[in-house]
Amino acid sequence: MAQIKNVMASLDMSGYADLVMDYIAELLKDRTDAEVVIYSVINQRDIDHIEDVRNYFVGLGNQGVTTQKYIDKETAARTEHMNMLGEKYLGSKGIKYSVKIATGHPAEMIIKKAKEGPFDLIVMANKGKSNIAKALFGSIALRVLRHSPVPVLSVRKFD
Repeated sequence: MAQIKNVMASLDMSGYADLVMDYIAELLKDRTDAEVVIYSVINQRDIDHIEDVRNYFVGLGNQGVTTQKYIDKETAARTEHMNMLGEKYLGSKGIKYSVKIATGHPAEMIIKKAKEGPFDLIVMANKGKSNIAKALFGSIALRVLRHSPVPVLSVRKFD
């Protein structure tokens, strides 16, 4: 069995982030040589909606509502949240982590980041924030699972 040392934690801003991080912390406990990249993608669909709303409500453009301001605000919020999760679950246990925020279509960006590597494993929730979720498995998680160049651990929340 391959040794798991480099892990990508694929997170959105949903309530599943803590669950994913808890799994990673347990998986890497006592592994001070491990490194985790906490990776979050601002969905291009959301960015496009900002532009749509801006164009629909003519006055918003004059009020400084721009896609760049949305991206900057979302990047700052995600960076803060992901760093808090990283410290809580990893840093406090001596596991190295970094936070990377990207924009684009989440499944494509996660797969691209996985190919850039080096990753031994991707850990993600089987559902997230998407409002277009499949009945049993999130559409983003399903695409990553099917196309990832590395193994994917899908974390599920049981009610």
